[in-house]
Amino acid sequence: MFTHTLQAWRAAREAGLKVQINTTVTGHNLSSLPDIARLVRDEGALLWSVFFLVPTGRGRALSALSPTQVEDLLHFLYDLGTAIPVKTTEAHHFRRVAVQRLVLAEHGVDHAGAPPSRAGPEVIRNEDLGQYPAPDP
Repeated sequence: MFTHTLQAWRAAREAGLKVQINTTVTGHNLSSLPDIARLVRDEGALLWSVFFLVPTGRGRALSALSPTQVEDLLHFLYDLGTAIPVKTTEAHHFRRVAVQRLVLAEHGVDHAGAPPSRAGPEVIRNEDLGQYPAPDP
């Protein structure tokens, strides 16, 4: 199925169509996000729309993210937004992260050097992104 989807994506791009990629993030696919981001970049998607799981209905059967994972993902997406177009859905708290990061940058403080608000092995680190740049302070 994945191979057919990629073939359709490439055919659409060759036909001049723009493609938006939607991803619902769960505990199951969290560690795959850097690979998905690379694919979005390499295949030239117009936009990567990242949906934060709302655990209702059938979504209750999926593994939700911990608060720490959500916070780390928000920072990951903020950094990624300098390299590819990213939009979040059901993540209104992304705006808070964007404002915090802008304020820190205005004061010359790297968010990584700010007092820690998160820690743990589930952190998605920017070095996982390979050549994606961090935002300029």
